[in-house]
Amino acid sequence: MFLYSPKSKPRSGTMSPVSLFFAILCVIYLGHYSTAEEKHYDVTTIPVSPYISYLNEKKLVGNAQFEGYLIDLLEKLAKFGNFTYSLRKVQDRKYGQKKNGEWDGMIGELVNRKADMALAPLTRSDLRAAAVLFTIPFRNVNLNFLVRKNFKEKKIDELAKDKNVKFFVIKGGTTSTRFKFATDPVEKRIWRRLQKTDSESFISTVKQGVDKVLEDNNVVFIVESPMAEYWENKNCDLKILKDVIETKDYYSLAVRKDLIGLKDTLDLGLWRLNQGNELKKLWVKWFSYTTCSGSMTKFNIFGLGVTTLIIMIIAL
Repeated sequence: MFLYSPKSKPRSGTMSPVSLFFAILCVIYLGHYSTAEEKHYDVTTIPVSPYISYLNEKKLVGNAQFEGYLIDLLEKLAKFGNFTYSLRKVQDRKYGQKKNGEWDGMIGELVNRKADMALAPLTRSDLRAAAVLFTIPFRNVNLNFLVRKNFKEKKIDELAKDKNVKFFVIKGGTTSTRFKFATDPVEKRIWRRLQKTDSESFISTVKQGVDKVLEDNNVVFIVESPMAEYWENKNCDLKILKDVIETKDYYSLAVRKDLIGLKDTLDLGLWRLNQGNELKKLWVKWFSYTTCSGSMTKFNIFGLGVTTLIIMIIAL
């Protein structure tokens, strides 16, 4: 689920192709950035625990108001890239959708030069990638179906046909967009169900979706796999259905289109952190725990292969 790291160690004195590839990049870029003066960037973010949490305490100001997995990650990347940053919440509390030719949310703030970087579990799409630059991924993503513990196990096509089931998705995110433009018959059926109860089915936050599930045995919250797994581990009254939608999506950081140098710095920093096992350590710190007896974490550290990663880098 993180950047690729080989399962088997190469023989002493040898380098894997991907390690050699990045080693060459390191020589090129580190020579430049080690002599560059420190830069400062404005970072837009959206609180979604445990990626980013906003600590609403009067004694805290500036960056100290935020904590979480991505906050720790950004701090490590800043040290690597010799830059400073100022964090603030996105004004409209949205990730970013294009409506009537205009972008809203964090993507909109990058496009309109109100921010330099977007820090969030942000899904890369072709439409977004045409507007901003994305880094190499820090996590791949599928879609899970989060329900109450006593919900009967069902296949996705059975859920779509069950008139008693109430579906919920995050409004304005890539999940709702996926269903809106779906070609798969089952996903199209789910979209029609969502549209029938438009005012209720589209919610603003993951926490709202979790609360809906806990309130009603017939609720199914369709949410990206990292958050589904986090809440299943955190709340013993929740579970994830076995059937899953494989999306081939992944989370990345985003920067303004004209800040290619910043993107390169972040890419190298992410790779270095992965090679040093730091991404895994951060993930374990913020995600890989449970309060439920017998529950086990499902995180697979090695989710991306060499070929896949190199293709992603070239595409980005």
